[in-house]
Amino acid sequence: MDDIRGLRKSLKDILHTIERLAGKNAPPEATQEMVHRFWRSIVFAAKLRDLYATRLTYGLHQFLARYRRAIDWQAGVAERRKKLPGSDKNQTNL
Repeated sequence: MDDIRGLRKSLKDILHTIERLAGKNAPPEATQEMVHRFWRSIVFAAKLRDLYATRLTYGLHQFLARYRRAIDWQAGVAERRKKLPGSDKNQTNL
């Protein structure tokens, strides 16, 4: 059970770091350091470590890139709503 709690904490830390990197407009390559920090908290067989590190690096890179696009898209939608006629009368949150 402690292993699951530790993994859950590590995943929350990763999400927090992704959010922080996205706020700084960091490039997706900035996730590389996250992989090293994540491995400190998890134990795998040595022969699988490189495979898992490669997969985790790729996954975090893609996640940050998509996360940033989603934030940019939401900001664009909000900006376009402000420009709509009568938008100051109909302020709704979607």
